[in-house]
This record gives sequence, structure tokens and C-alpha cells, in this order.
Amino acid sequence: MKFVYNGIKTENGLYQAWYFKCQNGDIEIVAKNYKHLPHIPGTVIRNDSDSMTDYFCEDSIKFTPFSPYWKEVKGAYEAQETHRAKMHERRIVKKTRLTMDGWLPSEMP
Repeated sequence: MKFVYNGIKTENGLYQAWYFKCQNGDIEIVAKNYKHLPHIPGTVIRNDSDSMTDYFCEDSIKFTPFSPYWKEVKGAYEAQETHRAKMHERRIVKKTRLTMDGWLPSEMP
């Protein structure tokens, strides 16, 4: 198992997820697209869905600095943030280039 910027990779494939930093410093991994997260020994998967009220949540796992997975989870969170910053920069550059070439954002092809 490996924590990567876009989820958790296991022998069964990639479980896509987001990483969020909590106010208390913990890191929470939340599954994307209402898929399930893989079982990770020593963790509890949380899902507060309630089908009686049509309230559906995605699986999530919180990691504290005391977790044996902390170093890997923190590294994946930082990689995600680096990836997001690069993608944001690409969008800004593309938008700037298009407006400099005479295209307005509302007229983009």
C-alpha cells in the first residue's frame, strides 16, 4: 500500500481520494465519487451515511501525528498541495496567454 497525491494505491489499484488538513493538525483522507477506501490496519473508516434520509457521505480516515502512517500520509498531502498549485499556475498562465492573444475569458474557444 502506498499513499499518493491522488489517493491510496494498493495491489487492487488506485482508490482515488482527497487529503485535507484539519484545524488540529490531523490529516483526513476522503474518498472521491462515493467509492470506498481500502482497509488500512489500525485505522477506522468513517462513513456517516443515512439511507433513510438520503444523506450520503464518502468514506474518510483521520490520521494523527502519532499514527504509524503519518510520514507517508503527510508526504502525500504535501504532494497533493504541490500538484494543486502547479495545476492552478497552468490555468493562470493559459488564461493570461489567451487574453494576451486577444481572447477574452468569456470568448475562449
